[in-house]
Formats: sequence, C-alpha cells, structure tokens
Amino acid sequence: MIAMFCGSRYANGRLLDLAHRAVERARELGWHIIVGDAPGVDAEVIKTSDTCTVLGAFGKLRCETDGSARFSVVPGDYVGRDDILISRADIVVCIWNGKSGGTLRNYARAKKLGKTAYLIK
Repeated sequence: MIAMFCGSRYANGRLLDLAHRAVERARELGWHIIVGDAPGVDAEVIKTSDTCTVLGAFGKLRCETDGSARFSVVPGDYVGRDDILISRADIVVCIWNGKSGGTLRNYARAKKLGKTAYLIK
C-alpha cells in the first residue's frame, strides 16, 4: 500500500502532531509513504518516516533529511508534482489548516480519481 501525505506549509503544533501520529500508524501498517518537499506537514512527515520517497518540483528539492529518504525531482510545478504523487498513491492523507488551497485541491483531486482520501483538520 502506498500512502501519499500532504498538508499545509503553515501548520501549527497540533497539525504537526497529527501528521506525526498518522505517519507512525502508516508505518505500523507497513505502508510506503510518498510526500512532497515543502516545509510544514511535508517536513514533519519526512522527519517522522524512517523511509519514504520525497518528490520535489522545478528540478530541485527544498528540504533535507538524515539520508533515509529517497529523493527525486520533476521539472514541472508543485501542482504537477502533486498530481504525480496522487496518481502513484493508493491512499491520500491531507492534513489541512483550513486555509491552504493546495491541500484542499489535492484532497478533491484524489476523491475525483476514486482514491481513498482523508482530510484531517
């Protein structure tokens, strides 16, 4: 099972804790985690996951890890990158601060494609 995690760049401590706990649960279930490279929720997911796949956009990465994550980049923008992640995922977990348009878009896109998607707020 492949789980995409995404979320708000401007996440508060409560949302980051939710992300942390969701990643821990995904690991317990044996899911492989894929995620973008933004600050906020993405960075928390990368930090919490001992192995994940991180996909950057515009041909570069915006974050660093301890080296346990696998990184790759796409030449396109963040919307295109997120569409690639959604297409690869079986499950999409969106952790939303109530304001981020990108997180809400990812949730709607996943649902439209028939993916199992969760919007956590």
